[in-house]
Amino acid sequence: MGLSVRRRNYYMDFSGKTIRVRRQEPVLVRPAGETFNGLFLLSNLDQTFPRPIEVLLAFKTSKENAPQILKDSLAKVLVEFYPIAGCLARGWDDKILVRCTGEGVPFVEAVSDNQLDDVGDITILVEEKLRNFVCCMQDGVEDNILDVPLLQVQEKLSKHAINLILERVVYAVTTFKCGGMILGITASHVIADGRAFMNFMVSWAEVARSNPISLLPVLDRSLLSPRQPPKVFFPHHEYETKPRKKQSSPRDQDQEPYMYRSFCFTPEKLKQLKKMATDDQFRGPATSFEVIMALAWIFQTKGYKFKPNETTKLLIAVDGRPKFGPSFPEGFFGNAIGWACAQSKAGELLKKPFPAVVKMVHDAPKVVTEAHIRSAIDLYEVKRAELESENSYCASKWSKLAFYDSNFGWGHPSQVAPASLGNEFMVTLAQGKDSQNIILSLGLPQSAMEIFEELMLMELQRI
Repeated sequence: MGLSVRRRNYYMDFSGKTIRVRRQEPVLVRPAGETFNGLFLLSNLDQTFPRPIEVLLAFKTSKENAPQILKDSLAKVLVEFYPIAGCLARGWDDKILVRCTGEGVPFVEAVSDNQLDDVGDITILVEEKLRNFVCCMQDGVEDNILDVPLLQVQEKLSKHAINLILERVVYAVTTFKCGGMILGITASHVIADGRAFMNFMVSWAEVARSNPISLLPVLDRSLLSPRQPPKVFFPHHEYETKPRKKQSSPRDQDQEPYMYRSFCFTPEKLKQLKKMATDDQFRGPATSFEVIMALAWIFQTKGYKFKPNETTKLLIAVDGRPKFGPSFPEGFFGNAIGWACAQSKAGELLKKPFPAVVKMVHDAPKVVTEAHIRSAIDLYEVKRAELESENSYCASKWSKLAFYDSNFGWGHPSQVAPASLGNEFMVTLAQGKDSQNIILSLGLPQSAMEIFEELMLMELQRI
C-alpha cells in the first residue's frame, strides 16, 4: 500500500482567516510487540454496516512532543488491539475478514502557524471544512475498501480528509502555534462499533499516560456466531431483503452532491421540544435523542419530497451488550449493535402530530432484544442482508460515548465532532465535556438539505 499524500503544504480559509499547514509524509505505526499473524474472522454484525467512524478531537493545549507520545503509545496499544493494524480481505464465503500481518496504522503529522482558535467551533462547522483535519492517502486507495488500512491518524489539516473511505484506520494530528492540537481519526465500523472504538481510544490514552490498560479487549467473535441451522424469527424491516427496485419517480437527488450540516439544541429548546412531545397519545417522558430524531425524520421526509405512499424508515442504533445480559464481556471489541426500525408512509408521517412521531421513535428500540439480534445475525447468514438504504436514515447517539475521556496526558479534549458522516446518517453529540447543548449532525443531498436546514432553523428560532 502506498503512503503518499496529495499535498505537503496548503492553505485553508476558516471564518475569513487563512490557515497555512505544512504536512509531513505519513509513516506506519506498527505494533510494538509480537501479535497474531493470520486471518481474523469477523462476525455477521460486523458485515452489515461498512461505514467509517470519522472523529475530530480538539485539545486546547498539548505537549511539545505530543506526536511522538501518540505514536509510541499507539504502537504499544496495538499489541492488544492487533486487528486494527491489519487490512481487510474477503473469505471464500464472500464475508469480510481482517488479514493480520502487523502492517501498521498510517500516521500523519502536520504543523500550522495559526492559532487553534482560528479554526473556530468544530462542533458546528460544515463537514466540507472538517474534512481538512483527517488524512487522505494516495488517489485510488479510497475506492477499494479491501486495500486500505483499518485505522489512520493525522496530526494535520488535509483538504480531502475524509475521502479515505470505509476500511482503513488512520490517525492525523495537526499542531498549532498556540500549543493546541486536533487529532483526526478515521476508523472502520467493520472492525468495531462506537462503544468498542471508544474503549480503544481510552486504552490508548491510558498507555500514553504510562498507565496500564484498565479494560483489555475481548476479540472473540464466536459470541455472535450464527446458529446452525439459522433461525430468523423476526421480519427485520431494518434490512434489505428484497431486490432493489428501480426508482420510478423522477427524483434527481441521487445525482446531487451531499451537504453536511450541524444544528445546536440548547437545554431550553430541548425542554420545550419535550413539552411539545407530550400529550394524550404519548405521556413520555421523551429523551433529548428521541425528540431530535423525530423532528429530523419529519424534516428529512419533507426535504426529499417523497410521494405520500412511499415508505420512509428511521433506523436507530441500539447497543446490544445489555440485551445479552451480564455474561456479555464488557471489553468486547467488535460490533454488538442491534438496529431498531420506525417506519411509516410519508404522507401519514407528515400528518401525524409531533407526539405521535416521538412515540414511534420511542417505541422502536423495544423490539431489540437478544433474540432479535441473533435473528439478525442469522438473517445475514442466509441472505447477506445489509441495512436498508432506500428512503432510510440511520441514527446514532454518540452523546453516550466516552469521547471526552480521551486524556493523553494534556487534558481532556475541549471539543469533539464527527469529521464526516455517511449519507443519510445522523448523530447526536454533546458540544463539550461539561456542555448541556446537544449537536445534531447529518448529511443529505443538496436540495433536500436546503429544505431541511430552512425548516430546522425556523423551528429552532420558534421554540
